[in-house]
Amino acid sequence: MVTGSEWFTHAPNNAAVMLLVQALGPMPGSYRGPYPTREEAFAALRKPQGRVPPGGAWTAKTFGLPGESPLGWLADDPGGRREIRYAAFQGSTVILGTLRRAFLVDRSTGVMYARYLRGPGELVGPGGVGELVRELGEEIRLEPWNPELYRERAEILLGEKDEDGAYADFVRALEVAPPDWWLRPQVESRRDSLSH
Repeated sequence: MVTGSEWFTHAPNNAAVMLLVQALGPMPGSYRGPYPTREEAFAALRKPQGRVPPGGAWTAKTFGLPGESPLGWLADDPGGRREIRYAAFQGSTVILGTLRRAFLVDRSTGVMYARYLRGPGELVGPGGVGELVRELGEEIRLEPWNPELYRERAEILLGEKDEDGAYADFVRALEVAPPDWWLRPQVESRRDSLSH
């Protein structure tokens, strides 16, 4: 199905898809259970049912999934430097991830059917910017080697007129970043504009 603000109408395509689904049913293997919204997924990860600490051992069964579940996409963190949080959603979905990434997994098959990513400053919760700064502080505690987190928090602090805090985070981002970090010139410029 195509929805939204497309340039050209997709009415014939949508009609054909709806007709085929009515006549033949959903595609074999497609997920048919509850589908949490982005907000629901990240809310569940903020208050998870369980956590695997950085470097901790885990298998699919740790998350209540079948033993043969293909979780290679979750192991993209060499060295296991991230905490993995997990929570069930309405019995048939398991939400796995961090405060920045949420993976929706079909509990019966162990197959990921969707993922949500958070970008800089996204999804400020009911606690406002303070909550987001606290969440980033928690992520920095878990990933002190990640310059993106310091940079993101610096930009938020700068928006809140906390120039000292922003300067400190820009400096720290540059300290932990590799020499060829693609954002180094931008962060150096931001830091220099605040030089103390």
